[in-house]
Amino acid sequence: MASGNLFSIIKNTSATVIIRGLFGVVRIVILLLIARKFGPIEFGYISLAIPFIEIFKVAADLGIDTVSIRRIAGDERKAEIFLNNILAIKVLLSTVSFLIAPLLFYLIYGNVRSVEILFVIASSIFTGLLINAFNSYFQAKLSMMKIIMSNVIGVTVYGLLTIAGMLLDVRLIILVAAIPLGEFVTLFLITRIYTTRHRVHLEFNFPLIRSTLKESIFVGISGIIVVIYLRLDGLMIGSYLGEGAVGEYAVASRIVEPFLLIFSSLSIALYASLSRLWSGENTMEARKTIARVIIPAVGIAIAGALVLSLFVPSLVAKIWKGYENSGAVLQILGWSLVFKAVNMQLTAIMNSLGKFRIITIIASVNLAMCVVFNIIFLQKFGIRGGAMTVVLVEAVNTITQFICVSYLMNNFIGKRLREWRNKFKHQ
Repeated sequence: MASGNLFSIIKNTSATVIIRGLFGVVRIVILLLIARKFGPIEFGYISLAIPFIEIFKVAADLGIDTVSIRRIAGDERKAEIFLNNILAIKVLLSTVSFLIAPLLFYLIYGNVRSVEILFVIASSIFTGLLINAFNSYFQAKLSMMKIIMSNVIGVTVYGLLTIAGMLLDVRLIILVAAIPLGEFVTLFLITRIYTTRHRVHLEFNFPLIRSTLKESIFVGISGIIVVIYLRLDGLMIGSYLGEGAVGEYAVASRIVEPFLLIFSSLSIALYASLSRLWSGENTMEARKTIARVIIPAVGIAIAGALVLSLFVPSLVAKIWKGYENSGAVLQILGWSLVFKAVNMQLTAIMNSLGKFRIITIIASVNLAMCVVFNIIFLQKFGIRGGAMTVVLVEAVNTITQFICVSYLMNNFIGKRLREWRNKFKHQ
């Protein structure tokens, strides 16, 4: 049983890494090509718009994806009913986010050019959230392999449309339309796979929706806080130093992202697996699963940090003209990999135990530290200060989460052992 579960985890993790990694790598390559073609200021526009929309995607999700995986894994008989209600919620929340995001962006930055680009990208709120709803369903069932080709085709469409647009010298605002178009293709194909066995229709089971939102609200709040503090460096650089500085910083952060895709994929698979193991009587297997994931993650992170900090910076200035400062940022930012690799797995463990409020508190502290350190470091060190803030906050985050996870796991396992002893005594 343990080996079978491990095989399912490895298979599902591999599919998740391929799906997330493929889209992430293609998007990173495309953005770096855009950076080279359009220059720091134009690239700064898109580098402000994309993370801003990412915040609104997380806000519109409200933690529902995380709760969905846990609920579907715990009760597969009601999975389809649950998914239909989740799709209905997401359509409503996506509409609200789509309307608010451009207005709020304009009030903060007051740049019409950036707002136009953001408005086009904002349509991906709909496609992105609905794709994630189906991903949660397949993730909970450890069957991500079924939707690999759908994602490959969608990403290919996105890549080809963007490259064709650059070859034809289309305007940046037209070029970014490839993002929602590629996601729409992915959504269409995944929906076709799902509907071969199940019917898709929007349902409004209000008791179910209410209980879901009640459970997900703290996940959603912490998710919003997390994505803000993860993207706050670039957003604050835009406010303090302008779009050109954002573009230079964004090149470095995009080079780091392929490694983060690996760790986030591992954390999603770990969360799905632990949600199953904790609900049964496999606490010892859960601890082994955690070790099997975290140890390799740390090894990959250290190797990645060394490569990014020592070897890549010298290449950046040669390949991307006008981005000479990006290499200096990368030397610092590369080391954030080590802490982020661990933090993603620790967060997955706490989420699998249902300790969403603790994550919210930790994320709030991290956000406060990000604001304070960015204000101090950006004024003194420029864009390197943003990288310094990321490394410092993630290091503190690792220490905090490790203490919390150690306490929670010991408490949870001790409670289970006492329950088993009482059960055997009564028998």
